[in-house]
Amino acid sequence: VEKSATVAPAALVAAFDLPLGWHVLDDGRRTLVFDAGGKIQISLNLRSGLDGTGALLEQIQRDVLAEQPQIEPTRVDFTPELPGLILRNFRSGDDVLVQAFIVKSLRDDEWVHVARITAAPEEMARALNVAEVIVRSLQIPVTMS
Repeated sequence: VEKSATVAPAALVAAFDLPLGWHVLDDGRRTLVFDAGGKIQISLNLRSGLDGTGALLEQIQRDVLAEQPQIEPTRVDFTPELPGLILRNFRSGDDVLVQAFIVKSLRDDEWVHVARITAAPEEMARALNVAEVIVRSLQIPVTMS
């Protein structure tokens, strides 16, 4: 990616490209990516995909609907290898936001990488563009022996 940096946060056991101007925090459990204005947040982590990515997305949808029944869920395939979920009408305090989830299988075990993208409806196109750069570039780093 032009004008980007490659980062390898510990929580993901993976590396990805990040457009310059975006910020990264890693607490060992998840990696947060956000824009300078704080309007977009992308949370990345590893989750068990033992029962398949479809079952994982169904569980995410059930969990969110249990807390916020007003949400309007839509299952999507961003690409055939990147299944996802979009949740409209998500509430955070007084804000009405959109959340999207993208799942990518990279590893040979049960663990999959999950990106949760949160933004205002008018920012979601930009948020998904950045998330696409990140998720498509995810890779397991080569270790030197």
